[in-house]
Amino acid sequence: MDAVVKSGDDSLFRTLLSMRVTLYKRRFRGGRAVVNTVFGALGLVYGITLCARAASGEGNPGIMAMSLVGIGIAWLIGPVLSGISDDNLHPRQFTLLPIDPRRLARGLLFSSAIGMTVPVTAVAVAVLPVHAAAQSLAAVPIALVAWPATVVLVVAAARVAALTMAFCTAVAGVSLLC
Repeated sequence: MDAVVKSGDDSLFRTLLSMRVTLYKRRFRGGRAVVNTVFGALGLVYGITLCARAASGEGNPGIMAMSLVGIGIAWLIGPVLSGISDDNLHPRQFTLLPIDPRRLARGLLFSSAIGMTVPVTAVAVAVLPVHAAAQSLAAVPIALVAWPATVVLVVAAARVAALTMAFCTAVAGVSLLC
C-alpha cells in the first residue's frame, strides 16, 4: 500500500469531526431530538444523583457498581435496539481512500465523542472519584485514573457494537447481530 496518506493525524481528525458534527446536526431534528434530549437529561440526572449519593456516604458501593454496569450495557445494546442508521460514519465508507487503517480507527474513535454518550457516561462514571474521596483520600489517585479509562472503555465498546451491527447488516443484509 504505497499510496497511504501520510499527512498529519490532525487533518484526518478534523475532517472526521466535521463529518460527525454535520451528521449529528442532521439527525438531531424533530421527534428524534426530543427523545435524545429527554434520555440525555435523564441520564445526566441519574449520574448526578448517583454522585450526590456517593458524596453523602448514603450510596451502597454494590448498587453504584451495578448502576455503572447497567449504563455500560445500555450503551452496548442501544445500537442493537435502535437499529443501524445510515447517518453514521463507518469504516467501510472509507475503504477506497488511501488512509492507514490504524489512523482511521483512531479518528473514528475520537469522533465518537460527538453526541450524548460521552458526557452522560462521564457524569455517571464520576461516581468513582467522588466515592473514593468520600471513603479514603488514598484511593482518589486510582479513581482519577479509572474515571477516564472507564469512559473510554464504555464509548469504545458502544462503538464496536455499532460497527459490528453495521458489518453484519452489510454482509448478511439483516439488522440482527451475526
